[in-house]
Amino acid sequence: MLRCKTVEFLFDAIPIGVWRGFLIRRHNDECPACQKKILSLEEARSLLVGSLGPAEWAGFKQRLRSRTANHTADRAPAGYGKPAKLWAWASSAAVVLVLVAAGFWLLRKAGEEVPVADRIRPPERSELDYVRVGGQPAGAYIYQPQGAAIIIVWAEKAP
Repeated sequence: MLRCKTVEFLFDAIPIGVWRGFLIRRHNDECPACQKKILSLEEARSLLVGSLGPAEWAGFKQRLRSRTANHTADRAPAGYGKPAKLWAWASSAAVVLVLVAAGFWLLRKAGEEVPVADRIRPPERSELDYVRVGGQPAGAYIYQPQGAAIIIVWAEKAP
């Protein structure tokens, strides 16, 4: 009984057709209580005969009503309806929200990745020991744009 309730909860919580089909097939194959509710092949054939006369039609309707009346209380728990649909929509929205958040997080991380070649070798550094402009000491500024193969050196006289 607890297993049946768990399957019903999972059925309502995840409204995906493939998942629901899997749950129904798997549970009905293993659960003896649920197998009793399913029509046997002979019962189904007896209900689906060719053309019926008026007397047979009345018997058919009576058998069908008695068969379904026994199981309607088992299949529809109290309060089943709008709250279950609301729960299905809420769980679907939560799954979509988690997928969107994960997508944004993965895309943000992908844009910040450093190329492999820059991670392996350390950046090259250029140094000047001494700079003179017009025979006098000068201040030098070295600039190398990231990823560029050039180095810009700016030298100016000290005041």
